[in-house]
Amino acid sequence: MNYFNNDIKVDYNFDFMKDYFQSEEITTVLHSHLKDKMKNIIDKNPYKERYNNNNDIFIHIRLTDTKRDGMIGINYYIHCINLLKYDNIYIGSDDFNDDFIKKIKTLYPKVIFVNKNPI
Repeated sequence: MNYFNNDIKVDYNFDFMKDYFQSEEITTVLHSHLKDKMKNIIDKNPYKERYNNNNDIFIHIRLTDTKRDGMIGINYYIHCINLLKYDNIYIGSDDFNDDFIKKIKTLYPKVIFVNKNPI
């Protein structure tokens, strides 16, 4: 918040291991900023007609984090999916050939994989 409140300029990248930007204070600022920009973002999105007009799930599964000891496992994702009513499931991930992802595909055969394309 010191950088934000004092308009401090830096000429280097922040170190994600030291510079932590997930406090409630900074996420509130970021949310407010994005909310102000939302119409512009939506207007530029080629799928803008789907905003508030679909019943889809998008799940990003970062396997390097998910598979570490002590992290949430596949049962968490399955539990969450089963709690929801949806039309489509979209999954973005690092490796669609991983056993973790294949199990989800087996349980939900109509899942749609979103490749690494920025869209």
